[in-house]
Amino acid sequence: MKISKKYKIHNALSTDEMRPALTQALYDKVGKRLVATTGHIIAVVPVEPSEGDRARTIPSVALKEALKGKQIEDAVILADKYVTVGDTTFKEEDDKKSFPSWEGCFPDKETKVHFDVGLNAKLLFDLSKAIGSETVRLTFSDDPCKPIKVEPDDTDNNQAYGLIMPLKLAYYNRTHV
Repeated sequence: MKISKKYKIHNALSTDEMRPALTQALYDKVGKRLVATTGHIIAVVPVEPSEGDRARTIPSVALKEALKGKQIEDAVILADKYVTVGDTTFKEEDDKKSFPSWEGCFPDKETKVHFDVGLNAKLLFDLSKAIGSETVRLTFSDDPCKPIKVEPDDTDNNQAYGLIMPLKLAYYNRTHV
């Protein structure tokens, strides 16, 4: 399969060896996608299947190896009995049977959405550092164009807070309720 180097999907994999199913990405050849989860986030990115590939899990070390080369735009991973990147073969077992059921986590097309909001993830990350909290609560008004209040979780009685402006979304394909 080919995966664009703009996707850093290994960042959405768990490093917890006690949860091995979350340390590998799921390659869905039919859906032309690669799925990774830490149990707290899920990332789904498009890939271009190659002939001879089969659906399987891809170890994080193979993803990192494929994406680290700078001379090509897309990374190539051969996914068969073993996973091959360049001259390196990764012999980790295919563990797709234990990969979590992830598709039901996303809202279906019939789910009513009140509004969509675009956020700059780097700005949200910077703001969370500025207010001294790794976890934040976002408070939305009833208008998706108004600023969003960002507060630390109140487990440590942190009194700091901030504001982040929503971004105008590039496309609008949902119906407001």
